Amino acid sequence: MRRGTARRPEGSRTDPTDGLLTTLIAPATASAAPSGAPATGRPPDRVRHRRRTGARALGPVLGAAAAVAAVAALAGCANPEYRFVSNKQHDVVVRVPWNWTRIDPEDVEKLGQTAEEQQQEQEQDTQEEPGTWLAYFDSAAKPAPKHIIGENLPSPVVVLRSGDVPSAARDTLTTDMLRDLVFPVSESSRAQQEAQAQATGQKLPTFKLVSDDAVKTKTSDGVHLVFSVNDEVFDQVAVTDPKRTRFHLLLVHCSKQCYDRSKGQIGEITDSFTIKKP
Repeated sequence: MRRGTARRPEGSRTDPTDGLLTTLIAPATASAAPSGAPATGRPPDRVRHRRRTGARALGPVLGAAAAVAAVAALAGCANPEYRFVSNKQHDVVVRVPWNWTRIDPEDVEKLGQTAEEQQQEQEQDTQEEPGTWLAYFDSAAKPAPKHIIGENLPSPVVVLRSGDVPSAARDTLTTDMLRDLVFPVSESSRAQQEAQAQATGQKLPTFKLVSDDAVKTKTSDGVHLVFSVNDEVFDQVAVTDPKRTRFHLLLVHCSKQCYDRSKGQIGEITDSFTIKKP
């Protein structure tokens, strides 16, 4: 996680078609771009002009100028490499690859529901509670809502969530509660799950905790975890603001093979996860 307040980079622009998103122009060369991100070209830093005399020198000079202009135009029109995604309260921002597809949370919620249950959801007031926010991104070439909750994914997906912490729970909120936002990860929750499984004869999935690091900045307090459930690897950042008024979750997951291959790009996403001053 980055410390402090996120700033819009120079050369970025706001994209009004996808909510609070800004774009960061891609690096100049393919070698500088992370795995899976589109590479773009740009003109040389300097174009040295040699003095020439005579009509024969005019053609090459004009040709070189046209070539430089063409490359500059292509660079200016190229797709940006990243977008910055912010929640409605503007107190969290994260950088996500531009070519990853945003998935509608309602489409994910419908998974596993019967037609009758979906109809009931439509008839009820389904507005989000004040202060809540949810966003999904899928990096697959053929994105689908089922990937968000799927297993053995060949490409990473991102889950983003923010919400208000009830005033009655702020004094009792613990780091273990942040660890257990998605799966039982803390030692106490794991022990309770194992006891329940033994009592009911159920078989638990294979769990492995890879890393467990504290997050402590001027604007955030929480934990950064990497763990696996069977063959799916989860990279999770769960934090609150210092006054514990709101919580923020970033979760990136895919298969072990995918995670090993995409670890650098996933690290860039989690490193960009920034809690801003309220």
